[in-house]
Amino acid sequence: MMSNQEELLLAYEGLRQVDRLKDQFLTNTFHELRTPLLSKTLNV
Repeated sequence: MMSNQEELLLAYEGLRQVDRLKDQFLTNTFHELRTPLLSKTLNV
């Protein structure tokens, strides 16, 4: 059986992983949105 501290550490690591995935998703999404917009503004 795990102690409270071990459970908290596992939960914390899970949250850190989710946070990294969120940051990666947002970075990719902003890049995908920005690239076509930038090309359109440069062609004007």
